[in-house]
Amino acid sequence: MRRAAALALAAALIPLAAAPEAEALQLRCHPVHVVQAAGSGFSHSWHPVARESLFDDDSSPADDLQVRFGARTVSTFQVKYPASLGRFSVFGTSGVVPEGTEAATYGESVRYGRDQATLEMETVARHCPGTRFILIGYSQGAHLIGDAAAFVSADKVQGVRADDIAAVLLFADPARAPLEPGAPKPARLYAAPPKGLRGANGETVQPGGTALDPTRVGMAGTRNLGFHGLEGKVLSLCNGADMACATDPDSIIRTLADVAMRDVVPGPFNAITGIRIARLQELLGQGVPPRVAFEQSGLSLIDATLAPQIIIELATAGSALHHHATTASTTPVDQQVAIALLAALPELAKEGVTWPWLLPALNQLIPDAELLLQVFRTIEAAERINWQLERLGVIPHTPTGTEGRQAWAHATVTALCERIIDAAGLREAFDDPQNANLIASARLAGDFGPRHMSYYKLGYTDIPGGFNVDGQTGYDYAMGWLDEVVRGVVAKQ
Repeated sequence: MRRAAALALAAALIPLAAAPEAEALQLRCHPVHVVQAAGSGFSHSWHPVARESLFDDDSSPADDLQVRFGARTVSTFQVKYPASLGRFSVFGTSGVVPEGTEAATYGESVRYGRDQATLEMETVARHCPGTRFILIGYSQGAHLIGDAAAFVSADKVQGVRADDIAAVLLFADPARAPLEPGAPKPARLYAAPPKGLRGANGETVQPGGTALDPTRVGMAGTRNLGFHGLEGKVLSLCNGADMACATDPDSIIRTLADVAMRDVVPGPFNAITGIRIARLQELLGQGVPPRVAFEQSGLSLIDATLAPQIIIELATAGSALHHHATTASTTPVDQQVAIALLAALPELAKEGVTWPWLLPALNQLIPDAELLLQVFRTIEAAERINWQLERLGVIPHTPTGTEGRQAWAHATVTALCERIIDAAGLREAFDDPQNANLIASARLAGDFGPRHMSYYKLGYTDIPGGFNVDGQTGYDYAMGWLDEVVRGVVAKQ
């Protein structure tokens, strides 16, 4: 009886064994498949509950397009990748979802994400040759998505050609090429090309009303492969004050980015240590004794093997920065650090994001300016309170009010910095033409956060330096263009 029952069960399972192949043959195809990748710290290559949005406000172009046109027309795929800035990112986790905390360099992270994006396109194209792709990325996600699109242009993605790409949307692309004269040359399009300037790699660059220096490039340098055959399909939104996509090629930012772009370990990435460190921090925050917290976190000697890698990584970055500082200027390095912090501080104060580490750093570098630093702390506290009250709706947010508050904070802190420069004997170094690039880069870095979010944040379209395309946020303008693209694809099915 048992033998008969076993034979019957085996016979019943035979059709199930063939089910995956049959299911693959019956894979549902969609006119449009959207592949999108979020920026640094907003993804994870393995965690099942990592959010599938593009920005930190949980907006998702892929989801928006699927809602607008229906799940029968648009399918979506979120690239899961380390989203790491370096191996030190294991210390950057917060909250319940351990996003962007894997032990990978920025370069390794981008390469892995690019490979995941191209693999997804190859898989879909193999089963659905009539599907057209829309590729979308923000910040580091724009870097890998742009690389994936460039691979298609170079015929490096099996089964996918330039004509199969309907649109590529890049927010703050760290691999953006400089501008070049002339209008973008359209290729085979599914909608009218977006408005903008011509990039050297064939992208259409939209600065959103900001001043974009044509010689500036992405923070990670210019992408080696261009977008041949995709002209008129690649929209790159770049605020001219966003150092992610608009950095002086000779700046110290580019030097640091070159270190981050190292790609030395093929994988797999360490995805566990960051989670354990987050648990340790949580336990310590709850008042658990360090020894008990260490045991409960799960940290072990295996996790300790990451420490030498982080030390080497930080030492390499420090060495590169020191080399840049000593070759670019005769000013002592400690003075260069001090004037860089003082140049960045008014920008940080203007936005109400004077980070807690900055004031202690200034106190160490300029110990004789304690009274002025105390004033800085007061301004910083007032800015944070005002900022939080606006966010909570306790006080109204108005462009004029915001502009006035920012102007006051910037002017006040600038005046204080000028006094510190004189009091600390840094005037000669600050005014030295050799340090002009350093100071400009520091100011750019100080204003980085708001400009990097200006593509989608409400309230940044109508203030000086905000991103504005025909009275819209960059996000809304881009989504309007993608709407037309999807309609064009459907019309040609």
